[in-house]
Amino acid sequence: MAQFYSRNVMDIENVVKHIKSNYDDIKKIELYFFKNHDINIVLEEDA
Repeated sequence: MAQFYSRNVMDIENVVKHIKSNYDDIKKIELYFFKNHDINIVLEEDA
């Protein structure tokens, strides 16, 4: 993902913001599943 943004976006600040936003969204999904389904899902880049 970082490679995509670094090749397609010129402003490094926006690159970092996009990556952080995506990371935060993933963490929200993990927490949602844990709270609503008692399933602990961890989305990692190695998975």
